[in-house]
Amino acid sequence: MKKKRAIDIGIIALSLLACSIGLVTAQEQSKEYVVITAPLSPEEGKDVYSIPTGSIIYHSADGITTIYTPDGKPILKARDSEAAMIPTPAGVVVPATYVLQSPSESSATFEPFEFYTDDRGWVSTESATKIYAPDGALISTVVRENTSALSQPPQFSGWIEDANNWSVDALDKFTAYWKAPCYPSSPEGNTVDFLFNAVEPDDGSGIIQPVLEWNNRGAPVWTAASWWGNKTIGYYWSSPIDVSVGDRLKGELEWYAASARWHIRITNLDSGDSTGYWAAEDFIGDTNLGVFATLEGCNVYDVTDVPGEATFYDMSFSYQGNPVDIEWEPWVNQSVKQDIPGLHVLVCSESKVKLLTRAIPKSDHKYNNVASKYPGPAYLNGSGFHSPGCIAEYKWNFGDGEVGYGERVEHKYKTYNWVGGSSGRYEPFDVSLTVKDNEGNTDTDYVDVNVYIAGDANGDGKVNILDAVWVGKHWRATCNGYNYVWDDEQADGADLNNDCRINILDAVIIGRNWRHTAW
Repeated sequence: MKKKRAIDIGIIALSLLACSIGLVTAQEQSKEYVVITAPLSPEEGKDVYSIPTGSIIYHSADGITTIYTPDGKPILKARDSEAAMIPTPAGVVVPATYVLQSPSESSATFEPFEFYTDDRGWVSTESATKIYAPDGALISTVVRENTSALSQPPQFSGWIEDANNWSVDALDKFTAYWKAPCYPSSPEGNTVDFLFNAVEPDDGSGIIQPVLEWNNRGAPVWTAASWWGNKTIGYYWSSPIDVSVGDRLKGELEWYAASARWHIRITNLDSGDSTGYWAAEDFIGDTNLGVFATLEGCNVYDVTDVPGEATFYDMSFSYQGNPVDIEWEPWVNQSVKQDIPGLHVLVCSESKVKLLTRAIPKSDHKYNNVASKYPGPAYLNGSGFHSPGCIAEYKWNFGDGEVGYGERVEHKYKTYNWVGGSSGRYEPFDVSLTVKDNEGNTDTDYVDVNVYIAGDANGDGKVNILDAVWVGKHWRATCNGYNYVWDDEQADGADLNNDCRINILDAVIIGRNWRHTAW
């Protein structure tokens, strides 16, 4: 198991919520309430909780969601607090009762609405959300009194990095292209990742976004859907389409002045499939906006939980047929960068932005020793560079004139770098890892590898009683067993043969090299 450190990710515009994924569609009966375990939808499907076409979804102030027939007869009741939590690309995680999937090219309106129910009598609102199918048939009506289900404390979710511009005076069209990157290399089972271009009002009160999603339905694959919503009205998405690694995506956001609404569409240019949604009228206008190209994650702990780098290219922005100038600002969540140091946003131009997630190669042992006479290979790890199926070659240059190949390698150093006389110091070897993907693109990064003379546990250039003390202090200690990694740096130094155990073999190396020096 990889060592986990929960990342508390802040987001730009929306509050964060506790994170877990509902994947099962079966109901669990609990007296008069059912447990909603997947997003609601008038469509049939294994990844949604199907409700009848024309249903009224009523979120009451007491935290209960009731589904009614069009004539007000209750079908089911569910407690929002018991529903599965669903990640959304808006940077929040919400109860499944507040997420509604609709057929592609559905449209939404805000309308006054009242209806009579058998259990509550008359219910009325000035702004129900009505969802219409592409043929104009009313398929869902959402009435909300309660927003408390969207104000839970943050946990492990939010925007990881983006390019943004929060001061766009006017915009009615934003188009972006990108390729589906490599999958996360070794993700947690409940990790979810999103990549998208987006538009928000400059007060952050809503979002529209064509989204590439990884594992959002419990299957470790890419899908794509069009999303819109906010924490007041809930979140709405279109039927998803399938996407494979390397597929080209086109995300389109276009304002239609005649109907005062945005149309959202994402297209897989390789398969020809697309899915879209018409957001409600005046949900977001065409002035005072922010624009984004974003990587978001939920349940992200380290670099193995995020996808490979993504490049948004050929981006275009216009208003009433005229180009709109965009000056991108790169942003990286610094709390996440502590655990994923390779995060970086590269603004190439107005039309091209790279969201980098590359890993930094590492030496599993911080301290290594010359292994010409005694065992003690250095273990080098490049597994954070993204796979499967993306990296064709790993090439290591060990800094001593030798090279090696593979995701994980071991190398026995026959020499060391000591600078100065008795008051000098060790200099590390500058090791590089170059990876080549299936398209021939290469990426190189570097790691310092410390190598001491045989028997030198504490790195002072001498083999003496101080080294023996280190070994004695950690006698019979073992490392965590995962890739020969020590949590204690002093114990790492005392493990002179890098076998993950401190015992008589390490003491023998000290004895055989007693009073040796590095100068």
